[in-house]
Amino acid sequence: MQRADLSLQDLLDALVVLSFANNERKLPLTFVRQTIAEAAEGLHALHTDFKLVHNDIKPGNLFIRL
Repeated sequence: MQRADLSLQDLLDALVVLSFANNERKLPLTFVRQTIAEAAEGLHALHTDFKLVHNDIKPGNLFIRL
């Protein structure tokens, strides 16, 4: 298993601060698409490979490596 650098919630909090500082007020669409796709892929693997169901999906429980 790979080491996670931070939770998705931590990254989102930092990106929101940076976005507002630059008056962008939105997250990059490519980042959102990639993050959702990777989370779905991981959840699919949990379900199909290990027969596990994650019952508490939220940004603080999704860990990412930068």
